[in-house]
Amino acid sequence: MLDLRKIVTLAALGVFVFVAVILLVVAGFRNGELSSTTPSVSGPRFIVPSAGGDISLSDRPRTAVSIQDREEAPQPKVPLSQDYVVSQIINANLDLDQMDEQIIVYKRRDDSSDRIRLLVAAFDGVRGSYIPVWEGVTSANNIRTFAVYHKDLTGDHSPEIVAFGTDNRGNQTLDVFRRTSSPTGSHLYFESILSISADASIEIEEMERSDAYNNAQALGAAFPIALYRRNEDGDNPLDLIKTTYYYHPGRGDFIAGADEEIPGTGIEEAQLAALYDADTDAIHQFLSGPWFRESGPTANGELVFFDPVRESIVFYRGETQESYLWMNSYKTIYRTGPGLWVNVRNESIQTVRRQASIAISSIDSITINLEGTDMWDGTYRRLTPGLQQSLLRRGGSVTRSIATVPDGLFRADSGEEIFFSAPHFTMRQNGSETSGAFALYELGSPVLQLQMINRNGLVTNRETFRFDFYETRSADRTIRRIELTPARLKVDGLVSLESGTRRFEQIEIHSDED
Repeated sequence: MLDLRKIVTLAALGVFVFVAVILLVVAGFRNGELSSTTPSVSGPRFIVPSAGGDISLSDRPRTAVSIQDREEAPQPKVPLSQDYVVSQIINANLDLDQMDEQIIVYKRRDDSSDRIRLLVAAFDGVRGSYIPVWEGVTSANNIRTFAVYHKDLTGDHSPEIVAFGTDNRGNQTLDVFRRTSSPTGSHLYFESILSISADASIEIEEMERSDAYNNAQALGAAFPIALYRRNEDGDNPLDLIKTTYYYHPGRGDFIAGADEEIPGTGIEEAQLAALYDADTDAIHQFLSGPWFRESGPTANGELVFFDPVRESIVFYRGETQESYLWMNSYKTIYRTGPGLWVNVRNESIQTVRRQASIAISSIDSITINLEGTDMWDGTYRRLTPGLQQSLLRRGGSVTRSIATVPDGLFRADSGEEIFFSAPHFTMRQNGSETSGAFALYELGSPVLQLQMINRNGLVTNRETFRFDFYETRSADRTIRRIELTPARLKVDGLVSLESGTRRFEQIEIHSDED
C-alpha cells in the first residue's frame, strides 16, 4: 500500500512546464503548461519550481524501465472490447472480503476528450467469474503521470479509490471515488466525492489515527486535502494560494475551506541559499529549460534554452538560432551569486569555442556573459507562463503561427494514432504510448515539432516535420488529413529529409442536428 505522506506532485510550473514551453515560445508564444511529479515528506509543503533530478552531462538519455516490466503483469479478469486501451491493472481488495477486485486503468479510442478511465471488476459468486461492476472517468489525460491506489481517506474503514494525474493543460489532478450503494442493489459501486485540479500541487495531509480506529472499534479522522495554485495577483512568482478541502460526512463529499495566501519569499530565499552549497549537477538542474532576456545590448525577444540531457545550450532570436554543444562546466561563486563557468562549442562551426559565465542572482533571474561576443549577454528571467502571457500582451513573436492546428484523434492505416490537444500530444503505436508537447508554426513552410517527455519531465527526443493539412467536407462528414514529412530546421528555412511521409486521417460524422 502506498504511503500518502510520500506522495505529492511538483507544480505544473515545474520542469515539465519549462521544458515544454520553449517549443510554444518559438512557435509564437502559444498558451500551455506542463507538469511533473516528485515524492515529498510528510506534512504540508510548498512546491518550488525546479528542474528534474539526477542529471549528469556525461549521461545520454536513457529509456526508463519500470519495475513492473520485470514481473508478470496482471491480466484483465474480464473481456474488454478493442475500444479499450489498457495501461494499468491493479489487484486490490476494495470491500474487505476474501476476493480481490481489479482496478483497470484505460482510455477509450472513441473518446474525443482522451480522458483516463477506471473500471472495477469483482468476483460474482452466482456466475463463478469476474464481471465489470463500475466504471468512472477521471480528469487526467497523461498516462505517464497517472497513479491510482486505494486508501481510507474518510475514516470509515472503507477504502476510497484515489487517482492522481495531469490533464491536457498540464495541471495536477486528483479524483477521489467513494464506495456507495449500487443502483442495482448488488455488487460494488463508487461515486465521485472530489475532482480538483491545480497549476501548482495537490497534497493529501495524512495524520495519525487513534488506536480505536486501528482496531476497527471507532471511526477515524478524515484526511484534509490541500490544493496549491499560483497567486496571479502576487508580486513574487512563487506566491501561492492554498485551499483546503474537508470531508463532510453529512453530504458525503469534500467541501472547500477558505483560501490562504502563502508568500513565496521564504521559499525563494531557501532555494537560493541551497544553491550556494549545491554541486554542479544541481546547478544544471536549476538552469534546465527556457529563459527570456530581460536586459542586454538588444533585449528584443531573445531566448536561451539550457538542455543538460542533450548537452546543448541554444540561443534564439526571431527566426535565427545559435546552438552550442555543452562541453563541460564548473561551479563558481560570483559576486552576485552562485553559478557556472561553461565551455561550449558552436554546433554548426565546431572550430568556434567559447566560454560563458552564468551567475544566478535570484530564483528566477540569471546573468549570462558569452566570451567573444556580446550578442547574447544580459539578464535573463525564467520563462514562466505568467511572463509568457506578458510577452503575448506585448505582441512579441518569434515565428509566425499557423492558423490550422490539429485537434483530436488522427489514425494511420498502419494502426498508429496521434492525439492532439494543444499544446500536448499523445502518440500510440504497437501497444506503446509516447506523449509530450508540440508546436506548429510557419517558417517558409508549415513546421510541426514534437518533443517527447518522460515521466520525470525530461525531454527524451525531438522530431521535426513538414506539416501538410487537407480538409474535405460533404453533407454527412468532414475528413481531415495530415501528412508529416521528417525535416530539419536551419536558419534559412526547413529542409525535408528523404525518409517516408506519415499520413493520418480524422473523420467527423455530422449528425442530423448539426
